[in-house]
Amino acid sequence: MLVAIFSLIAALLFGGNEMDYYMVSSLEKGMNKCIVDKNEKQEIKQVLKTSKSETKSFYKAQKQNTKELKKLLLSNKTTTKEFYTFEEKKIDELSAYQNKVFETRITCLKYITEQEWNCIIETAEKHTLKDIQKKSKSTKEDPFKKVKLVIEKEVASEINQKHLLKSVDKLENSYQELLEALQKRNEIDQAVISQYDSTIDDFKVIATEINSLRSDAFDQLVQFHHDASPLTSAEQWQSIAKQLNKVIMN
Repeated sequence: MLVAIFSLIAALLFGGNEMDYYMVSSLEKGMNKCIVDKNEKQEIKQVLKTSKSETKSFYKAQKQNTKELKKLLLSNKTTTKEFYTFEEKKIDELSAYQNKVFETRITCLKYITEQEWNCIIETAEKHTLKDIQKKSKSTKEDPFKKVKLVIEKEVASEINQKHLLKSVDKLENSYQELLEALQKRNEIDQAVISQYDSTIDDFKVIATEINSLRSDAFDQLVQFHHDASPLTSAEQWQSIAKQLNKVIMN
């Protein structure tokens, strides 16, 4: 039985979670509940207003990156160099965004006492638990099943079909392992994220670990393209890649 966590593959590839492990879920809700001083609360709202604008720009860039990666995957002529030129640009954008998120958190904490912060964390944990319960519902549906069905339909050669299906299984298994590693990483990092006096350097350590998992996810995708696309015609590959895009970038 597979878990619905496969819906997180796009986030693993691109980042894009507003808190991205360095902020706290439902910060504004916790702030409204826990911060007493109205002036301090107003200062934080102003900081978050700027942060929301930066987040909106980041999401817009990631939406365009998703389109670009889909296009790269659709062609069986895309080279490894083209993939990694794209990835380098994406990493630069993600790193810049992460640094802004770090700075936002540190700035907000100038207006929050440790007691208020602990109250915000308690509120966030309740919200996060509800999200986890909602996202972790299990399903018997194999998210890569339709990719395999397209291969069986489009590719007549039994030898090529066998190799393609093996490549899909390899990609699926690698993503399952990476997503499980991401979950474990998140559990480990919660202590640092929840701590009042955590520093930007602490967050950068977390970022390095998570970004490493993201790089591994991208490497696996490029390897799949390298192994599988030569076994198909341009038309066959487009049919396979279209379905793959729906799985990993829905």
